Amino acid sequence: MTQEFEALHVNITWELVPLPVEKQVIGCKWVYKVKHKADGSIVRFKAKLVVKGYTQQTEIDYTETFSPMVKITTVRALIAAAVKKGWDIFQLDMNNAFCHGDLHEEVYIEVPQGLVVDSGHMTCKLKKSLYGLKQASRQWYAKMIVILTGTNKEEIEELKAFLHENFKTKDLGKFHYFLGPEIFYKADGVVISQRKFVLDLLKEYNCMDYSSLASPLDSIVKLKAKEGTTLTDPTYYRKLVGKLNFLTNTRIDIAYSVQYLSQLMQDPREPYLKAAFHLLRYLKGDLSMGIFMSHDPNCNIRAYCYSDWAVCPDSRKSVSDYLILLGNSPICWKSKKQETISLSSVEAEYRALRKVVGEGCADFLKSSLCPLVNQ
Repeated sequence: MTQEFEALHVNITWELVPLPVEKQVIGCKWVYKVKHKADGSIVRFKAKLVVKGYTQQTEIDYTETFSPMVKITTVRALIAAAVKKGWDIFQLDMNNAFCHGDLHEEVYIEVPQGLVVDSGHMTCKLKKSLYGLKQASRQWYAKMIVILTGTNKEEIEELKAFLHENFKTKDLGKFHYFLGPEIFYKADGVVISQRKFVLDLLKEYNCMDYSSLASPLDSIVKLKAKEGTTLTDPTYYRKLVGKLNFLTNTRIDIAYSVQYLSQLMQDPREPYLKAAFHLLRYLKGDLSMGIFMSHDPNCNIRAYCYSDWAVCPDSRKSVSDYLILLGNSPICWKSKKQETISLSSVEAEYRALRKVVGEGCADFLKSSLCPLVNQ
């Protein structure tokens, strides 16, 4: 808590003022967290001051809250291009990341626990955003990102120094761990995996003692809506499928299976949960499986698509699947049920083709990758 107070003070996060008559004060609390490395070992213990943003009033304490998010496809494309070019990729950690966002609205919070003030009638008028504020992520997005790569190492070091001076960053060295995926460097490229996430998932759902299976789903079992006994706790199934969906960021092999299970989240039944555990046992077979980014200099964009016509037994809708490669490196993929019913397999194939072109292959990837691969 002392380190957090010091960081907030250095950042000039607030000033102590009396609460204006027409303003309301927002509460805050301390949240404690243990930060781990990719291998599960403890890095440090953290204390964060979090604002109770759920009490904020629109047009008074905040206006815009939407925060643009980087697509995971962009991250994979950046890594793939850097690996092909032989560039080093560096990662920076931000101390009190959200607290660097400039705040434009007048927001007053109560004096945090542990902060001693002379008067009992003072509040903290925020100058910078804090965790918990509805607009915090939007304000921080306007500042910077934390992955660096390029051709000029001297300029990268200068940028690191500049960022540290302005944001008190922590240089983590070569890029190894980013929001779940882990990066493993090999002689012929890099492997992006979520080994720790899979291991934690198997432990959470008590699957460590189960034997592994060779396929993501049982090919004999066909799941249908409203079939089987309803689960007493539907959130148990939904939480599991949500985590499996996050795992598809590095596991192409389970993309179809996860979208299949995702179609059954509205009214989860026991057969659906059994199928989800079948998938967990498949994951146990190879915890480190992921995607391989090759050093091969080929930067041609290739795309493949496929449709499974009328595969859904309840709606008769088709499923589109696609994969986009940069050279031999996979950077974008998806398996998704089509929005409307296709009258023929040809129509389903054209819908799948439109999906791969519209969502990745044409404008987005070319505009993002061309400046990189042409360096």
